Amino acid sequence: MNYIYEITLDMDPANELPVVRVKQGDASTRYVVATLTKDGEPFIPDEGVDMLFRCEKPDGHGVLEDSVKKDAELDRCLVVDNRDGTVTIELVEQVTTCVGRCRCDLCLYKDEKVLSSMQFIIQVFPSPNTTSLAVSSDDFRTLVSRTEAAENLMRGIAQSVATLTLSTNWNGTMSPYTQSVPVSGYTLTQNTKVDLVANPAVIDAMLASRTDEIMIINESGSLTAYAIGGKPTGTLIVQAGLYETLSI
Repeated sequence: MNYIYEITLDMDPANELPVVRVKQGDASTRYVVATLTKDGEPFIPDEGVDMLFRCEKPDGHGVLEDSVKKDAELDRCLVVDNRDGTVTIELVEQVTTCVGRCRCDLCLYKDEKVLSSMQFIIQVFPSPNTTSLAVSSDDFRTLVSRTEAAENLMRGIAQSVATLTLSTNWNGTMSPYTQSVPVSGYTLTQNTKVDLVANPAVIDAMLASRTDEIMIINESGSLTAYAIGGKPTGTLIVQAGLYETLSI
């Protein structure tokens, strides 16, 4: 029996990333089927552009898989169907070895250069039986035989992690409240994407102020924070992954 997790990945996504929830050690019969869209319409990559699945696990090890066609003999985990714009990702053993939040994306690449990426999260929950689980390691099985080239492509999944400070100076008299967010040590462009990292202290503060959600959005190269629901009453220190992609 195969277990299918269906998600939609847009070329220009909202700030909230799709989440696939699996159990530690799940493999072989687990697949993610991603429907690619652009502005809400089906998206099919151009001829000569390949797909790449990257997964960065909580312990720093990674999984890297390039695409094979639908009619290929499948000994690899990524299948692209250019007829309907779907990508099928097999969750191989190394994807689910570590409990926690796996930072993943699907990339369009050509000549070993990433053109654009679409991020999502695989959340791995603990398994009650850990004695038979594989030891976590890197799994660069299919893209290139040169280790250096594979590692260079993995680096693009999390180019920088920034610590951002949200002050108590929120603008607006009703939700959503906004404020500009300064970034030091990283040059933002209009293609920089932001992924907030869960922080227990921030979550507790949001609960205390009845804040439903905090988003940080790149608006023409400047970051703007949005607080939805109640206005946060204290200074919030958040971490965010910053990703640079190229428009296609």
